[in-house]
Amino acid sequence: MIVAARLALLLGQRTARLFLLPACLYFMIVAPKARTASRDYLRRVLERNVTWRDVCRHFLFFGTCLLDRLYFLAGRYDVPDLTVTNEETIIHATRDGKGCLLLSAHFGSFEALLALGRVKHSRAPSLLMYQENARKVQALFRAINPDLELDIIDLGRPDALILAAERIRTGHCVGLLADRDLNGRDLLAMPFLGDDALFPRGPYRLAMALRCPVVMVVGLHQGMGRYEIVFHSLSSALSARPSDPELWVEETMRCYTRNLEQLCRAAPLNWFNYFDFWSKGSR
Repeated sequence: MIVAARLALLLGQRTARLFLLPACLYFMIVAPKARTASRDYLRRVLERNVTWRDVCRHFLFFGTCLLDRLYFLAGRYDVPDLTVTNEETIIHATRDGKGCLLLSAHFGSFEALLALGRVKHSRAPSLLMYQENARKVQALFRAINPDLELDIIDLGRPDALILAAERIRTGHCVGLLADRDLNGRDLLAMPFLGDDALFPRGPYRLAMALRCPVVMVVGLHQGMGRYEIVFHSLSSALSARPSDPELWVEETMRCYTRNLEQLCRAAPLNWFNYFDFWSKGSR
């Protein structure tokens, strides 16, 4: 992975893009589970029969986002074109000088948000993730850009909540992906694209403990090197623990999944969960 990333940076974006289609066709052949998951998702979101061309385009979008990720992280911000929608949401959430909790998804490019923070000379968000993923991410980031300082909080640490609270208190935003939990614990079925899908409660319990604003953000890939950062407010800061915590969690989750569904219908090829998302035994 690291060798491929360095080679892509050496070749340049235009040359590296020539390898995307052959690579996507290869993975369509050798990854039948991902191919089946893509077809199932596209059938739901497009509400029609899906062809192999649709699946190929889905894989190609994913490959393009992976390639663009390298240029975001390498600091080549002149390559992608960034625009922002609902920027007032994040401005309002951080108006008192404190940070907020940013919930994203395996949708588009989260790295676009990191790039946006650095382009505007502000702090890139701290990231919450488990140690194994954190090691892989840090190794890749150091290989791409040794000067890139990425603040990752290991979710497995006993003091992870304290560290996240300190980042928010000092003006950092803390981000995590809220559409998947690799441990498969504490999940709640939510309506999503015509059926129930399991989403983790953990991010919302974290938000309740931190008592900070909760903002959803995605880096929407629009093709041709263009990305749109989209913000949606999910909840304002809590002044006290809700009288019915479980109801608060469910309502905030419902707002997140409803926004995610709308984004999927508006830009279906940006969804990158290549597994049986609607199977209760898939987590």
